[in-house]
Amino acid sequence: MYFYDEDQNLVELIARKNIQNSSDKIFDSNSFLEISEIGLPTLDIEKQFNILNKLMGIEVFDGGFEHFCAIGDENGLFICINKEKKDWFPINEETYSSDFEIQFIEKSKEYHFQFKNTTLKSIA
Repeated sequence: MYFYDEDQNLVELIARKNIQNSSDKIFDSNSFLEISEIGLPTLDIEKQFNILNKLMGIEVFDGGFEHFCAIGDENGLFICINKEKKDWFPINEETYSSDFEIQFIEKSKEYHFQFKNTTLKSIA
């Protein structure tokens, strides 16, 4: 399911089939586990990858540096697209770059990033 938030960010509800987390419970708001993907519409995919790789050691999951690159793993992906060359899939609409901050814990280490003006920056 896709929808837009107040800042015109595209939000997708997604189930990861490769993660073994099936449940017999009725689906409700408590069924959400985590944020699976966050989009980074940018003008320089390789720059965003280098920032994430240097700070976190995460690798390319799928794609490359020209049009589209998923960085991370099944438990969490940064979806980078070159906003001048690619639209959001599957709706084929132009990307909008909304500034945001994200803070999360990965392997017992806390990270805090700011995405502003199409560029990711680590915040200490």
